[in-house]
Amino acid sequence: AKINVPDGTLLCGKCSERIPQINDWLISHQKSKGHILIYVNPPRTGLEAEIADWIIEDSGAERIAYLSCSAGTLRRDIELLTEHIYSVVKMIPFDFFPQTNHTEVLALIQRKKLTGNYL
Repeated sequence: AKINVPDGTLLCGKCSERIPQINDWLISHQKSKGHILIYVNPPRTGLEAEIADWIIEDSGAERIAYLSCSAGTLRRDIELLTEHIYSVVKMIPFDFFPQTNHTEVLALIQRKKLTGNYL
Protein backbone atom coordinates (compact mmCIF):
# COMPACT_ATOMS: atom_id res chain seq x y z
CA ALA A 1 0.00 0.00 0.00
CA LYS A 2 2.83 2.42 0.81
CA ILE A 3 4.31 1.88 -2.66
CA ASN A 4 1.01 2.19 -4.56
CA VAL A 5 -0.44 5.04 -2.50
CA PRO A 6 2.46 6.82 -0.80
CA ASP A 7 0.23 9.58 0.63
CA GLY A 8 -2.47 7.15 1.76
CA THR A 9 -3.28 6.30 5.34
CA LEU A 10 -3.29 2.61 6.19
CA LEU A 11 -5.38 1.60 9.17
CA CYS A 12 -5.05 -1.96 10.49
CA GLY A 13 -7.11 -3.82 13.03
CA LYS A 14 -10.74 -3.88 14.04
CA CYS A 15 -12.69 -1.10 12.31
CA SER A 16 -14.38 0.09 15.50
CA GLU A 17 -10.92 0.69 17.01
CA ARG A 18 -10.10 3.01 14.08
CA ILE A 19 -13.06 5.40 14.52
CA PRO A 20 -10.91 8.09 16.23
CA GLN A 21 -8.38 7.93 13.36
CA ILE A 22 -11.17 8.09 10.77
CA ASN A 23 -12.69 11.11 12.53
CA ASP A 24 -9.29 12.87 12.61
CA TRP A 25 -8.81 12.16 8.90
CA LEU A 26 -12.29 13.45 8.06
CA ILE A 27 -11.70 16.66 10.03
CA SER A 28 -8.43 17.31 8.20
CA HIS A 29 -9.86 16.57 4.71
CA GLN A 30 -13.55 17.48 4.87
CA LYS A 31 -13.29 21.19 4.17
CA SER A 32 -11.34 20.73 0.97
CA LYS A 33 -13.15 17.65 -0.34
CA GLY A 34 -16.85 18.34 0.10
CA HIS A 35 -19.24 15.39 0.25
CA ILE A 36 -18.44 12.31 2.32
CA LEU A 37 -18.87 8.99 0.54
CA ILE A 38 -18.31 5.67 2.31
CA TYR A 39 -17.45 2.27 0.85
CA VAL A 40 -17.84 -0.73 3.18
CA ASN A 41 -17.10 -4.37 2.48
CA PRO A 42 -17.60 -6.11 5.83
CA PRO A 43 -17.04 -9.81 6.56
CA ARG A 44 -20.00 -12.23 6.66
CA THR A 45 -20.84 -10.97 10.14
CA GLY A 46 -21.76 -7.57 8.66
CA LEU A 47 -20.98 -4.15 10.05
CA GLU A 48 -19.72 -3.94 13.61
CA ALA A 49 -22.38 -2.26 15.77
CA GLU A 50 -19.99 0.60 16.54
CA ILE A 51 -19.38 1.22 12.85
CA ALA A 52 -23.10 1.22 12.03
CA ASP A 53 -23.68 3.70 14.88
CA TRP A 54 -20.80 5.87 13.67
CA ILE A 55 -22.14 5.93 10.11
CA ILE A 56 -25.62 6.94 11.31
CA GLU A 57 -24.66 9.41 14.03
CA ASP A 58 -21.26 10.89 13.21
CA SER A 59 -19.98 10.20 9.70
CA GLY A 60 -22.03 12.76 7.83
CA ALA A 61 -21.89 10.46 4.81
CA GLU A 62 -24.08 11.49 1.93
CA ARG A 63 -23.80 8.14 0.16
CA ILE A 64 -22.69 4.62 1.02
CA ALA A 65 -21.65 1.78 -1.25
CA TYR A 66 -22.06 -1.45 0.75
CA LEU A 67 -20.67 -4.64 -0.82
CA SER A 68 -21.91 -7.73 0.98
CA CYS A 69 -21.22 -11.44 0.78
CA SER A 70 -24.11 -12.26 3.14
CA ALA A 71 -27.72 -11.46 2.30
CA GLY A 72 -28.73 -11.92 5.94
CA THR A 73 -26.32 -9.42 7.46
CA LEU A 74 -26.86 -7.02 4.54
CA ARG A 75 -30.58 -7.06 5.35
CA ARG A 76 -29.90 -6.47 9.06
CA ASP A 77 -27.57 -3.55 8.36
CA ILE A 78 -29.84 -1.99 5.73
CA GLU A 79 -32.79 -2.16 8.13
CA LEU A 80 -30.71 -0.31 10.72
CA LEU A 81 -29.48 2.35 8.28
CA THR A 82 -32.88 2.93 6.66
CA GLU A 83 -34.75 3.24 9.94
CA HIS A 84 -32.68 6.35 10.54
CA ILE A 85 -31.46 8.75 7.84
CA TYR A 86 -30.70 6.59 4.80
CA SER A 87 -32.62 4.93 1.98
CA VAL A 88 -31.60 2.27 -0.53
CA VAL A 89 -31.26 3.59 -4.06
CA LYS A 90 -30.27 0.41 -5.85
CA MET A 91 -29.09 -3.15 -5.23
CA ILE A 92 -26.89 -4.89 -7.77
CA PRO A 93 -26.03 -8.63 -7.54
CA PHE A 94 -22.62 -9.83 -8.72
CA ASP A 95 -21.69 -13.40 -9.57
CA PHE A 96 -17.97 -13.28 -8.74
CA PHE A 97 -17.89 -17.05 -8.20
CA PRO A 98 -19.52 -18.68 -11.25
CA GLN A 99 -21.04 -22.17 -10.89
CA THR A 100 -21.51 -21.72 -7.11
CA ASN A 101 -24.45 -20.55 -5.00
CA HIS A 102 -22.44 -17.56 -3.77
CA THR A 103 -23.50 -14.06 -4.88
CA GLU A 104 -22.21 -10.68 -3.75
CA VAL A 105 -24.59 -7.72 -3.56
CA LEU A 106 -23.71 -4.04 -3.89
CA ALA A 107 -26.22 -1.80 -2.13
CA LEU A 108 -26.17 1.87 -3.06
CA ILE A 109 -27.50 3.91 -0.15
CA GLN A 110 -27.99 7.66 0.27
CA ARG A 111 -29.25 10.12 2.84
CA LYS A 112 -32.97 10.72 2.77
CA LYS A 113 -33.96 14.11 1.44
CA LEU A 114 -35.95 16.58 3.52
CA THR A 115 -37.59 19.48 1.68
CA GLY A 116 -35.17 19.18 -1.21
CA ASN A 117 -32.00 19.31 0.90
CA TYR A 118 -29.89 16.59 2.43
CA LEU A 119 -29.95 16.38 6.19
